[in-house]
Amino acid sequence: MSPEEFDREVRQLEGMRLKQIRYYEHPGSYPAWRGLSVLDDISYGVDLIGEDRSFCVTWDNTFIDHGLGIFEGILLDRLHDTLVTNVTQGSRWSSLVGQRILEARVHWYLVTEVQPDDLEKYPQSIELLFEQGDVVLLSAAMPQPGTQSLLEMSENVVVLFGDDTIREHAIGGSRSAR
Repeated sequence: MSPEEFDREVRQLEGMRLKQIRYYEHPGSYPAWRGLSVLDDISYGVDLIGEDRSFCVTWDNTFIDHGLGIFEGILLDRLHDTLVTNVTQGSRWSSLVGQRILEARVHWYLVTEVQPDDLEKYPQSIELLFEQGDVVLLSAAMPQPGTQSLLEMSENVVVLFGDDTIREHAIGGSRSAR
């Protein structure tokens, strides 16, 4: 898949009216997403379910190990053993249910290997802008204990709600690529 094809996949979220959200975590664990006050921390990924279509967002290796991936359908079709939690009403998503996604955009980042000329671009995050101005960022990242920082390129998905929270936990900074 090319970056342009990935961007097109993500833009399919535009116009979707959000109906339901499900989180996927390690089986047997207490729902970890409830443990942090400023973001949701999910081990596998998220289903974004609309009125007529669904997409799942998860960490993936399409471009590089532990970037972000998006697929039409639900994540349960891709996983064998997982804890599934419907977070539609019991989370920060509740105020977004019924809203349309106006814009869906990929945050591409650069990875430099041993040689500075060897640059690889991968999708670190997907930003969603809703019709009432709300912003949500889904990212392949993991919270660092005792800090406000996030470890990028992780086997984990975090969800950040609102511009202030997204800025506070700035992911990538100068490594962003368009």
